[in-house]
Amino acid sequence: ILSSNMDSIKKFAEELTRESDKGFSVHMSIGDGGWHVIGRKGKRKLSSMVGIVGEVVKDAKQFLANKDWYRSVGVPWRRGYLLYGPPGNGKSSTVSVLASELNLDVYYLDSSLDDKSLNSMMGSVPD
Repeated sequence: ILSSNMDSIKKFAEELTRESDKGFSVHMSIGDGGWHVIGRKGKRKLSSMVGIVGEVVKDAKQFLANKDWYRSVGVPWRRGYLLYGPPGNGKSSTVSVLASELNLDVYYLDSSLDDKSLNSMMGSVPD
């Protein structure tokens, strides 16, 4: 998630770290090419969401299962989703559901990074 508004980033981080039961870790870029774990978020069930989130989860699972195909045809293995809208539309909840359903951690960046720092941070995210 990219944002230049530090208040919204802090609010997002607080929302993600509210629960400490089994779930996923939330990481924040620290600017020197490293990541800092800022907390853990409890799993969020897909059934708690409405809309197209189920289709996004299905697409992400299919993408993750086809890494070898991407390599065999020489297509870069990466996928991105753009979540947009005013506060309260479910962007953070969608990220929580995806992380929960895919058993992945969440990494988010400070959008004020320059190109070199952004590339460094993206290159240091674990598979």
